[in-house]
Amino acid sequence: MKYLALAAAPALLIAIAAPAHAESVTVSPRKGLPSSGSVSVKVSGLPKKAGVYVRLCKKPRKGARPSVTECLNTGGQYAGVWVVGKYPYGPRPSTSNLAKPGKSFRLPVRSSFGSVNCKTTKCAIVVRRDHRNGGDRSYDTVIPVKFR
Repeated sequence: MKYLALAAAPALLIAIAAPAHAESVTVSPRKGLPSSGSVSVKVSGLPKKAGVYVRLCKKPRKGARPSVTECLNTGGQYAGVWVVGKYPYGPRPSTSNLAKPGKSFRLPVRSSFGSVNCKTTKCAIVVRRDHRNGGDRSYDTVIPVKFR
């Protein structure tokens, strides 16, 4: 009986330490991507006051985040999508780089950008917390993608 109690204690600690949100990210397709195009992405389960950025980047090392130069930018402009429930700055603008949780959106992808070539380097769709709480790593998600 002592062993059972000791074995159950770590499981209890793991359950308590789990994040309170149940965010999920789907990307389609993930393989055979054309050199230039877009993928369908859906982010669900965000709390109302949370937002995340979604972009194509060089796949970061485990536990790291990619730098700005390791992510797709178009003409010096941010090429990701901000997924946010309640827009925090007045009326919600209609722009292609803004999406709502639970709704699919198109994310631009290219096999080559800056010094990154996704045909020879591993790349991924990377999700991270938005500027309102950028240090929160609990939303960090890396979904590998492959180009033709």
